[in-house]
Amino acid sequence: MQYIPPPRRRTIASVVAVVALALTVALCSAASADDAVFQVAPIQTVAPGTRVLDAPGQESWNRQILVASPKINSGDVDSVSGSIRDAATKCALTIMAEVETPLPDGRFELKRVGVGYSIDGPEGRIIVSSDTASDLDVPLGFIARQVLRTNEQQLADVSLIGKTSALALFDAPSVMLRKGQHRKYLTRHFVYLDQATGQGAMVTWLLVPPTDEEHPMAIIDQPMRVTKWNSNETRRIHVDADEFNLLGVPGELAFALEDLPPGIDVAWTKRAARLAGKKTFSLPELRELSDALREAMER
Repeated sequence: MQYIPPPRRRTIASVVAVVALALTVALCSAASADDAVFQVAPIQTVAPGTRVLDAPGQESWNRQILVASPKINSGDVDSVSGSIRDAATKCALTIMAEVETPLPDGRFELKRVGVGYSIDGPEGRIIVSSDTASDLDVPLGFIARQVLRTNEQQLADVSLIGKTSALALFDAPSVMLRKGQHRKYLTRHFVYLDQATGQGAMVTWLLVPPTDEEHPMAIIDQPMRVTKWNSNETRRIHVDADEFNLLGVPGELAFALEDLPPGIDVAWTKRAARLAGKKTFSLPELRELSDALREAMER
């Protein structure tokens, strides 16, 4: 595990211990599955108008996993006009979950995981869309609406890879800053719920996009990242002026994320690395990945 300064080591260790325990619970929930492979499908989008709250008593979309608010932070910052800067940082990528109140046996259940874009409105943070923002009393300017529309189209490429009553695994295309270059990757998100307490966390890592159907995807040589639910991220963005056209409009590689969501770095084990890049999973394979991640956290 990455070195952490002494004052934080006890807190970090306790978080990882809770995460590992949650994964153990998740393993038990998947133990009775068959060998059918999950059908990859688009992830659900959270409906506009949904309030972004971590409110277990609420019926629908009642848990905030991550709100990632972008900030132009490094690179060719001066090449970004004020209007583009405001538009690119207006809305926050938002990941939410719906957790059902305890089942008859006392366990919580992860019903679904969804994504959307949110903005602070008169009554707090709310999910918006390019078509409904004005109706929700959070009007956007023309450029911001176009940026949001482009971002919404990209959500169609976010794929749910696997799901159980305690786990959800999904991939999102991303542009990351790596070795000074803006490069396309897949960010894999492993979301899980501690069914005993109703709390949860998310593990993220980077994958090289697939080049064929036969081989698994390669993981990037950096640790996985563990993020607790109900996190808020300032998503730092690097700018490459060479990716703007003559009119100053940014292309798909103009902006890149500097890092994964905030949290705790955990080093890969050979077993976890071998499983992390699979393109599809059966439930037993998802269970094996869960066990490998738990094992890595307990090292």
